[in-house]
Amino acid sequence: MQWNHIMVMALIVIAVMTIETEAVYSFKRYTYKKKAKYTKKFKAAQSRCEASGQCNGLEGLQSTICLRRCMSEDCYQELYGHDELEEGEIDVQHFLEKKIKMDDQPG
Repeated sequence: MQWNHIMVMALIVIAVMTIETEAVYSFKRYTYKKKAKYTKKFKAAQSRCEASGQCNGLEGLQSTICLRRCMSEDCYQELYGHDELEEGEIDVQHFLEKKIKMDDQPG
């Protein structure tokens, strides 16, 4: 009889724990970060070039090269003059350098 009492109590405790347990999720919080000044200048220069229509009809690599030249020929020559961008090449470093150089351009 005492064994049955213990089993019933154990089942009640397990049932209560199951009912009372709620899943609590913890989501990572991201703080708002203001865009850097050069990012705004870069986007503005890129938008001006796209709106000019100078690179219309070009696709892929040729479009990218045309837009970057339109944005700043001097900067383009400094970054890509010795090492042209090639199809399929990931150009993160030069792209970031170009963004930084945009900060020197009048805005």
